[in-house]
Formats: sequence, structure tokens, C-alpha cells
Amino acid sequence: MCSDRLTARALLLASMLLATALQAQTPAPVKVTAPTEAEAAALAFSGCVMKLETLLLDAEQQRRAKEAAKVATVPPSVVRHVASRDGLVVGHVYVDRRLVRTHAQKLLIAVGPDGKVVRVEVLAFDEPRQYRPRGPFYAQFTGLGLADGLQPRRGIQPVAGATLSVRATTDAVRTVLAIHAQLGAK
Repeated sequence: MCSDRLTARALLLASMLLATALQAQTPAPVKVTAPTEAEAAALAFSGCVMKLETLLLDAEQQRRAKEAAKVATVPPSVVRHVASRDGLVVGHVYVDRRLVRTHAQKLLIAVGPDGKVVRVEVLAFDEPRQYRPRGPFYAQFTGLGLADGLQPRRGIQPVAGATLSVRATTDAVRTVLAIHAQLGAK
């Protein structure tokens, strides 16, 4: 009986030591937060004063933007960040939200004063990770305008296994550029 107690105590001590050792090897969870839309907009045009504005498109502007973007719908209202430096507008930042397959994607699309893409940044991508294109895919939009062949397999190189993501991103960029053309660079 005494040996049973010693065995039980030894087992308990061994399990406590093992648990402590395993816990020491487990890294502490890291809290990762995505930047807010305003923070991301400020990163797109570093050193600029950012002003948030909400604009409405009339029916004719919506029709023209829809036609230019070659998409099914264009929202009637748009929220954008206006970047200015020394009182001059240097660009605009739009955030596009849309479904890719069954989950949402949120993109930041920065447009320069020439109406061309300055930056495309993923703010959220809720589809499985393997469907998200890598950075070089998004970088190929930089410097392109609406008339620059913004279509997969034309001006935009597709990504194998991410066809719907490529289409959704290309549609988002075309939609933003078409809306921007209608609203102007005020």
C-alpha cells in the first residue's frame, strides 16, 4: 500500500512536470489586428491630411460608371478618403466590399490624381486562405487606369486556383475607377 502511494505521487509529480514543460514551450497567443480603414487610407498616402467624405451618384452617373466598369451594379453612395498635402488633393482612397465566392473581401484601392491606381491592399479576406492571391497579384494594378485592359488574361495576369478572387478584385478596381471618373478628383 505504501508503494502504491509512492507510485501515485511519482506519477502526479511527473505529470505536473510534463505539463509545466509543455506550457513553457507553447508560445503566448499574439493578437493580430488589421488596420482600420482610416489607418489604411493614411498609409496609402503617407504624410497627407485625410478627409472623409460621403458622395451620392445620381442615376446617370451610376449608369455611366456601371457601363465603364462592365459590372452588374454600382452603389448609389460612396465613402472615400481624400488625401491632401499643402492644400492640394493628391489622391483618393476607396474601400470596396464584395463577396468572392460565399465570403467577403474588403479591399483598399488608392487612386492618384491622374485617375490611376496607386495601391491595392487587402483589408479582409474571409474566403479560405488558399484562394487569396499573393502580393504580386495586387501589385500589378499599380499604375493602371480604367482603359488599361483591366481584365483577367488581358492586362491582369490570373492566379491558378483563385479565379473567383481574381475576378472579384478586378471588378472592384474597375468599379472604383469608374466611380472615381464620375465623381471627379475634387
